[in-house]
Amino acid sequence: WNTVSQAPAEAFTKDLTFPDNSLYAARASFRIQDIPARLMLVTEQLYGQRIFCNGCELGGSRQYLDKEEPYAAYDITALVRIGENTVVATGRSDTIVRSYAAPFVRLEGDFLLSDANELTAPHAVTCVGDWTQMGYPQYGGTGSYEIEIDCRESAPSAIRFATGDTVALLVDGQPVGTKIGEPYIFPLEGLAGGVHTLRADVTGTLHNLYFGTAAPRGKDQLNGGTLPSGITRVELLY
Repeated sequence: WNTVSQAPAEAFTKDLTFPDNSLYAARASFRIQDIPARLMLVTEQLYGQRIFCNGCELGGSRQYLDKEEPYAAYDITALVRIGENTVVATGRSDTIVRSYAAPFVRLEGDFLLSDANELTAPHAVTCVGDWTQMGYPQYGGTGSYEIEIDCRESAPSAIRFATGDTVALLVDGQPVGTKIGEPYIFPLEGLAGGVHTLRADVTGTLHNLYFGTAAPRGKDQLNGGTLPSGITRVELLY
C-alpha cells in the first residue's frame, strides 16, 4: 500500500454496530506497459471490506486458500489501462482479530516486470542460433569449410577469416572457439609437427540483425541470404 489511513469508527460514521472497531482506507498503485492477457487481484475477504480498481468496485469469485483465512480473487484485466492504475480498499478492521491491520493485495497473471518495475506482457525472445529454426527460412543454417595445414617445417600462431557471419573453429575435431564479429582471428597454439585439419562452421545467426533487416541483403553487405555468406579469405598468421 502507498498510503493507509485509519481512525476510530466514529470518525467515519455514527451508525455502526460495533463502535470499538477501526475503519481503514488504503491505496496502492502500479504501472503497466502492456495489458496482460490475464491479470488477477487477490486480497483477503474481510468483514465490511470494499475494494476498487481504477474507481470500479470489484465483485467476483471467492476462493478459500486456507481454512482460517478467506481470500477473494478478482479478474481486473478489463479494468486496467496503460500507465498508472490504482487499487483502493476500505473497510473495518476487527480490533480483536486483526488489530487494525489493512488487508494485503497481490497481483497474479501472465506478465513480467520491466527494469522500472512496470507490468509488461510476456514476449518471445530470439536466441542466437539457426535462423531456419526461428521462422526465417531464407537463412540456410550452417556451412562447413575444411582445410589441411602442414606444420612439419613451421606452425602458424593464428588463423584469420574474412566473412560476414558467425564462425566456429575446430582443429583436428576439437573446438577452439566461436566469433560472431570482427576480428575473426583464432589462436593456433601447440600444433605439433605434421598435418592438421581445420574446420570452420559458418552460420547465419542474429549477427545478421546488425543491418536491421530479416530479409536477404545484397552481395556487398556480406549477409546470410539463402546460405551463410561464407568465407571469402583465409590467412595463416606466423
